[in-house]
Amino acid sequence: MKEDRMSKPVHRRQLQPKKTPPSNKILRFRKSERHIHWAIAIPFMVCFASALILVVFYNPNPLRPYRDVFSWAHRISGVCLFIMPFVAMFKSRHDIRVYFYNIRQAWVWTVEDIKWLMLMGLAAINKKIKLPDQGKFNAAEKINFMVLMATFPLYILTGALIWLTDGAFLSWIVHFGMALLALPLMGGHIFMATINPDTRKGLPGMISGMVDRDWAKHHYTAWYREQFEGIRVDEKLGRNLEFTFDGKTVKTEGMPIKEHHPRNSHEITAEAKLADPHGDCSEKIEATETRSEPASAMERQVEAYAAEILAKQKRFEADSEEVLARQRRFETDRSKAVA
Repeated sequence: MKEDRMSKPVHRRQLQPKKTPPSNKILRFRKSERHIHWAIAIPFMVCFASALILVVFYNPNPLRPYRDVFSWAHRISGVCLFIMPFVAMFKSRHDIRVYFYNIRQAWVWTVEDIKWLMLMGLAAINKKIKLPDQGKFNAAEKINFMVLMATFPLYILTGALIWLTDGAFLSWIVHFGMALLALPLMGGHIFMATINPDTRKGLPGMISGMVDRDWAKHHYTAWYREQFEGIRVDEKLGRNLEFTFDGKTVKTEGMPIKEHHPRNSHEITAEAKLADPHGDCSEKIEATETRSEPASAMERQVEAYAAEILAKQKRFEADSEEVLARQRRFETDRSKAVA
């Protein structure tokens, strides 16, 4: 029985590596990003809810029972709102560049963002209207991000003055005004994240970090292309070139990138191929970047990676030939034994 199993011919197709299709889920937010989001969102929502109860229910009649419970809930959540984001950042201090990258994405606006805001309402009514491609955050999310960053220190300062001093009427006015400003932003954010069927698919991105690939490509096209299709040139965070191949990320760091000049531009194209035993290319990626000067270090790095892949291919082919040779020897010995 053992001899029969060994006598079965080994076909070359059986030796080919299995191709795994790309996952339908992609990483939208890292754990560090999710932690700081909830470290701000949960205390802020508790602050807002307790403040709303105090203003609507207890301000007309402060003698109603349990007022102190909601008052202290508001104060404790305010303290958490001040402390928890810094705790989250400290625990994820290795990802500090991600925080600065997100801040830069939120505060840098383009013409496409203005167009997106102008067409947002019409696109919700007429599906034929196509919104401009957006980066990691769309224009509405950028506004939310910017308002939060601008008002966060004022919330803490005015809240502390109201709590610790007497007669802080001006602080109360500023505090209350910022809460009114936050009401439509927070309400719209929660509605889009939990109720709107077209955008609530992004909520898992802030829970598990993963979102649907097609959904992300549709709503954040520029970000998807930057992260998952070819190269990314990040001019303000190290001016790096990144691309993914065969599940790996190739980075070329520290290469100065100058503006394109039509007279002395130097286009660098790097190709990396992974071939099957028949010599057909099963994976291929091209990275093209326009530079004013040749980048020999980058070329060497890409060539080294391509050489590594080719070496793996040759080793695989050699192993395949060895298995086939052993199979042929076994068939020959078996035929002699039968004869």
